[in-house]
Amino acid sequence: IDLGGHPVIGTEGDYIDALLKVAPKGSVFVDATTSKTLYKRYVDLLEAGIGIVSSNRRSFAVPYAEYAAMHAAARENGAILRYETTVGAALPILESISRGTNSCDEVLSIEAVVSCTLNQILSEYQSGGESLASRVRKAAEAGLTEPDPRVDLGGQDALRKLLILAREAGVRLEEAQVEVTPAVPETVMQGSIGQFYEKLEAYEPTWAAHAREAAVQGFRQRFV
Repeated sequence: IDLGGHPVIGTEGDYIDALLKVAPKGSVFVDATTSKTLYKRYVDLLEAGIGIVSSNRRSFAVPYAEYAAMHAAARENGAILRYETTVGAALPILESISRGTNSCDEVLSIEAVVSCTLNQILSEYQSGGESLASRVRKAAEAGLTEPDPRVDLGGQDALRKLLILAREAGVRLEEAQVEVTPAVPETVMQGSIGQFYEKLEAYEPTWAAHAREAAVQGFRQRFV
């Protein structure tokens, strides 16, 4: 839609260009998307004095240089840059870490369940009944996972949260520095979303065997 609420055909860039022409300094741009590219215009908005409130964690798990450029643009132009909802379900975790770091406190470690959705699915699976594929599908349909649940199962969602937490703590962490082990093999997650669910259902005997083995040893399956 355009700024008057009328449907139009255009790109994210077209919208931002139009917004920059009319939005006064001190306005706030809200990004509630899962866009992979919208963050590239954040600096333009911030340099125009337009604040940003974002729930899109993709935008802050970008290369560190781009993450730092956003913060620099916000500081230099007196614009707000808030993204508390990207980690911790809107609890004031990021601000607490950032304030401590800026006050010369040293963060020694962070312990967290960074994928509540995936661990909830694993907890429910242990109660028996439905297959992993069925539980993942239901969670996705309920809007509890990322739009593509493979982002959760593959560890990408947890990785993005980890990058954000580390950077707020003053660590210049890059994605390539983090080793991620997906919850299920990469081969299961390849193909279309329909093929993914078929492969996940076929993987059920192996997954169930792992769950039984863990239970025998007194352990529970978790994604950490």
